[in-house]
Amino acid sequence: MKIIHVINNFDIGGSEQIAINIAIGFAKKGHKCCVIAVRKPSNQSDIGNELKERLQKHNVEFFEFGGPNLRMNILYCPFQLRYFFWKWQPDVIHSHVDVPDLMVSLATRLSKFKIARTIHSCGLWGAHPWVGWVSESGLRDDLIVSVSDGASDAYDQLRAKYRLPASTHRVKIHNSIAFNGEAPSFNHSDLVKQIRAEKGKHLFCFAGRYTHEKGFDILLDSLEKMPDSYKEKIKIYAFGSGKNRELYLRRIQEKRLPVTLHPPIAGIQRIFPEFEAVLMPSRYEGFSLVSLEASAGGVPVIGTTAPGLIETYPPDWPLTVPVDDSDALSSLIIKFADGAFDIGQLKTIAGNWGKQFTISRMVNEYEKAYQDYLDS
Repeated sequence: MKIIHVINNFDIGGSEQIAINIAIGFAKKGHKCCVIAVRKPSNQSDIGNELKERLQKHNVEFFEFGGPNLRMNILYCPFQLRYFFWKWQPDVIHSHVDVPDLMVSLATRLSKFKIARTIHSCGLWGAHPWVGWVSESGLRDDLIVSVSDGASDAYDQLRAKYRLPASTHRVKIHNSIAFNGEAPSFNHSDLVKQIRAEKGKHLFCFAGRYTHEKGFDILLDSLEKMPDSYKEKIKIYAFGSGKNRELYLRRIQEKRLPVTLHPPIAGIQRIFPEFEAVLMPSRYEGFSLVSLEASAGGVPVIGTTAPGLIETYPPDWPLTVPVDDSDALSSLIIKFADGAFDIGQLKTIAGNWGKQFTISRMVNEYEKAYQDYLDS
């Protein structure tokens, strides 16, 4: 098969990781794949460079169309894509998340290309409903891959909102992760020196974008509500980026919260074992890679019952709080630091659970989904 994966950009993001893992997995099985980013950031990040290096290592072609300005990209990127699709003649064009969906929708109108989409999130086009309608109206009866039940429900709700029929080609394929021998090694001791981890404190990690859906503001709310005695016992290291970073940094400094912000790190899962737990105060997710990676590394996740996130936990997981409940999150972190849970048992449960989500399983399921779609 010839598959084109269309992503937003080569940068931090779970959907980009999944698309690249699929492309590399297919290349290993003898299929021809390429990855196209519809946005090129003004500054190339270490994470973006690491993603490109992985593709180069496995002889998977990749391209970057457009620039950092989304509005300008909408004007000419669909024409670039349309020409590329015509030249490459893929069996399937696979789009990942909203902006790539829009670009593919505009580029393939009045054409007979086979389109696949992975629904990576439980929040779709909330801030730009009209643009969402433009995108969705050009996509009919494509292959819809939902990463979770929550993502599938979000797709159904979006199509109903726009009074458009849902696709008849549907499948659920959970996201997967690299671990053990599949992931490169990392020198943990050097990293501890790099982040200047404070000795004698309970160390927690946050990894993700500083956006509304990730709920970092809820985490800060929970810390403000803690007694000062507990603020002195814990330390949170946050690895991320996003438009709210400076706002959060000012708040951390003004309120003297026990949080240190760091830039994103490529292969962040390799350092999770340095922490007692990974914090996920999300409002919604798709099927979170951070949660799976933490679990596979034997690191407990303290998180919310957000759609798409709750499905990543082991059954009957005790370290959860309702969405947007900073009081409950504050209390749970305090209980965890006080030793109210059997951490050794939780690590074992998490590790056994997380290691079932292998890349090879995911690639095989996508291969079958493509073939069934092409044969239909």
